[in-house]
Amino acid sequence: MTELLYGKNPILEALRAGRRKFHRFFHLNTAKSDPQLEEALAHFARLGVRCSAVGRDWFEGKLPGILAQGWAAEAGEYPYVELETLLPKLSEKKTALLLALDQVQDPQNLGAILRSAEGCGADGVLICTDRATHVTPAVCKASAGASEHLRVTKVVNLARAIEACKEAGFWSVGTSLEAKEDALAFDWPAKTLLVLGSEGKGMRRLIHEKCDFLIRLPLLGKISSLNVAATAAVCLYENLKSRSKSGRE
Repeated sequence: MTELLYGKNPILEALRAGRRKFHRFFHLNTAKSDPQLEEALAHFARLGVRCSAVGRDWFEGKLPGILAQGWAAEAGEYPYVELETLLPKLSEKKTALLLALDQVQDPQNLGAILRSAEGCGADGVLICTDRATHVTPAVCKASAGASEHLRVTKVVNLARAIEACKEAGFWSVGTSLEAKEDALAFDWPAKTLLVLGSEGKGMRRLIHEKCDFLIRLPLLGKISSLNVAATAAVCLYENLKSRSKSGRE
């Protein structure tokens, strides 16, 4: 099956990552040539992919109401990896960072989280098969193409997946408003599985119980919490700072 990627960064990063098969590329016929378009056209030429200059009506028909930046590409579906494949690849690493998302449903949130995860050097991201958004073209666009460089795995049972990660040497760290540990002073494990809950409901009870540590973000305002994408960004960066200070990255 194919899907229609759109936006400059998602398509360029997908080309650079080299994990998807492309079938056709469309760009706005009034677009001026620029380094990004030249790079894309050259890459598609090497791949033998047909490129077509089309009018605005084509984009309005195929992607109504979507800011596509005059770029679209027919590509293979997102290349997920299996958890059973991911974990052995991390067994020899002294440090590693995984992220587990408990039924995150908003594509913009997932895209922002994936962008932060890739930027902070996450080794993989676990998402739920059910009641959660997957890595769609909208998510890829929201991530500015960062999703193309990440190893994302879909799991049917997140609780069991967390246990599998723990058996592989990871310590699970969740966020909670009631936690006593301050995220800004937390001593991050060498191999961390950061667990975040969904919008509104947070972590389910069983997922909460699977966490070895619970941390909270200290806030000074009247709002008691940040949204899941902002929470992810803070925690991922705090983990990155910890690895950088100890020379473990």
